[in-house]
Amino acid sequence: MVTSLTSKNKIPLLGHKMIPFKVIKEPINKYKFADNGILYSKFTLIMVHFEKDSDEMFEEQKGKTGPVGTGISIKHHITMGVDCPDDMKGVPNQIKGENLKERIVEEDIDIIESHEPFFEYQLENGFRLKGKIVLMNVDRTDRFDENGLPLYLVDNTIEMKVTLPKKLQKKPKRKKKK
Repeated sequence: MVTSLTSKNKIPLLGHKMIPFKVIKEPINKYKFADNGILYSKFTLIMVHFEKDSDEMFEEQKGKTGPVGTGISIKHHITMGVDCPDDMKGVPNQIKGENLKERIVEEDIDIIESHEPFFEYQLENGFRLKGKIVLMNVDRTDRFDENGLPLYLVDNTIEMKVTLPKKLQKKPKRKKKK
């Protein structure tokens, strides 16, 4: 069996450590669109790998200033579901493998209401991940899923903040009293 390697001929996660984590919050987001469709989305963290453990990072950081290199890699999944009024529903006609970009009937639909709470995870190594899903663009197609709900194309991104464990955080320098 042949394993394909990255362009640098290096196995990406070789030597990285998987870090167990605890779910603090995994809320469901809700977006109401100008066309009356409603999208629900949820971010789920699957696994986290670090290039180094926190003790190695702490040792490297001693006496240095500036950002801490974490070498973090995450696997996640975003689940989305749609609801809409009955007048937007249609006969199921989704074709597996079809290019839905060619089936767009309404582009760049405005989001008129949103509820985007943060997801949050506490990693066993002391790091904390906090973030949210941000919708960038929403298009509706002329296709309907097996329940007759319209299919949307959604471009999104994830905003995430990584908080360092206390021992890796820089202490603010105190001003000397004169």
